[in-house]
Amino acid sequence: MEPPPPRGSSAGSWIIVILFLIFAGVVGYGGYQVFYGGQDVTPPPPGKKVMPDLLGMEAEQAKALLASRDLTATEMRESNDDVPEGLVCRQEPAARTVLSDETPILYWISDGPSIFAMPDVTRMSQDAAKRRIREEGYKGEFGMKKEQSDEVPKGQVIRTEPEIGAMVQRDASVTLVLSDGEEQKLHGVYRPGSAPLLPGAENVFVRIEIENPTGSEPVAMWYDTLKPGDPIPDQHFDYVSGKRVVVRMLVGPDEMGDLEQYEEKFYGPPAP
Repeated sequence: MEPPPPRGSSAGSWIIVILFLIFAGVVGYGGYQVFYGGQDVTPPPPGKKVMPDLLGMEAEQAKALLASRDLTATEMRESNDDVPEGLVCRQEPAARTVLSDETPILYWISDGPSIFAMPDVTRMSQDAAKRRIREEGYKGEFGMKKEQSDEVPKGQVIRTEPEIGAMVQRDASVTLVLSDGEEQKLHGVYRPGSAPLLPGAENVFVRIEIENPTGSEPVAMWYDTLKPGDPIPDQHFDYVSGKRVVVRMLVGPDEMGDLEQYEEKFYGPPAP
């Protein structure tokens, strides 16, 4: 009489079979990913080609896949707020579409978001500030301005236009305002001479005002009611080198009426 087979041998065989099937599945899936990039490899109808799924691929990957399928396509670029820069964000026609010889194939590479928040580049050098803003996706051209500053060292960024945190279009104008060093104070003197004669008026009201710098709100430096020919005191003021200043003398029969400009003098650099 033969001895009975060892217990558990049948169960052990099934375990080995199951492990083998799992291993084969893993290897097969890995090979599928390597050789087909996760694409649907269902055979197309006889004599036809099928559009692959390009979404999320890098540009070179998409080109290689299309070439492997003997497909010719047109690559374009567009802004996309959801797909990172450099990846395919859109395609026409859709994946797994059966293609004819006349079907145009298009795909778009993302240029990244269409807008970005202006980063803080204060006190950076010009080159470092440009690199930092480019990192946010800026594609436009930079403008430059210089201003004197007692706080920011020469050559570093005082501020940007648009300001920090502003939402900026990728191709909009961005200006870096760079420090030109400490402000140099200058002293100016306006010498008005004497009060003018106004036809039919015994007295003349004189008002001297200054815009420091030009374009700011005019501020009265001196005013008084005088007789024609009376001397008007010289007016002293300080201003910043590189800034344009204007001083005006306004006159009228009295201080309650309308005043007319009698004289205007500029100090500082010439008008741009």
